[in-house]
Amino acid sequence: MYAFPLIADMNELEANAGKLIRMTKFISIGDIDVQAITNNVAFKKGQEHNFLVGKFDMIRCEVNYFYYFFSGKDRSADIISDIIAIKFQKTLSYFLKAIEINYKKYGLFEEYIPYGIQQSFVQYTRYLLHYFEVSPTSLDISFLNRYTEYFYQDEFNEYENSQRDKDVLTSIFNALSDFEKFINSIERNPEKVFRQEIPQYKPKFLIPGNGDNGIRIKFEGQISEEVVEGINYLVI
Repeated sequence: MYAFPLIADMNELEANAGKLIRMTKFISIGDIDVQAITNNVAFKKGQEHNFLVGKFDMIRCEVNYFYYFFSGKDRSADIISDIIAIKFQKTLSYFLKAIEINYKKYGLFEEYIPYGIQQSFVQYTRYLLHYFEVSPTSLDISFLNRYTEYFYQDEFNEYENSQRDKDVLTSIFNALSDFEKFINSIERNPEKVFRQEIPQYKPKFLIPGNGDNGIRIKFEGQISEEVVEGINYLVI
């Protein structure tokens, strides 16, 4: 997997501080190899090659200038939504356990729990809309219609709603939809809140883990020791 942050200089870096993910394009190496075959291009081991991404049109990509134009899928939406949904699932599970411990320990009034969790999700939704600079009215996401009363009038009017940002955010909200349904179906019975099973997100692109910090990969055919030792991964 390649991640290309499209930042030309320090001014752009400072202008996009905290929002670099919006300026990053994710490309699968496997997609590059597949398209190379269809274009009769062969990459030799150790051969240097460049991947170019259009700064003002991130869809325009090419490999080594005159090798071929790359028209493979931009994996950014899948990868970003996978990362956010996986982290959301872990965070929700952690907070429900922490809330249960503290409410029982201090004898707190538990009927506020469902409302508090629902409001937290509304604010997280607002944060994502501002991060990707997209108005909720430009998205076809059904659960956003229930949150319009929580948004300020003209709160998102200044945003351009670029198609790429809308595609990424649509993918994110679709990935979070089962959690949204879970959160808004919690009954005002604290015992049921803690007994309900949190939805398990299935990644679209990333490799699902085994509940620990490791992964299991099955290789077919003969794989050299050099290839296996060269595998790198990041646990989300």
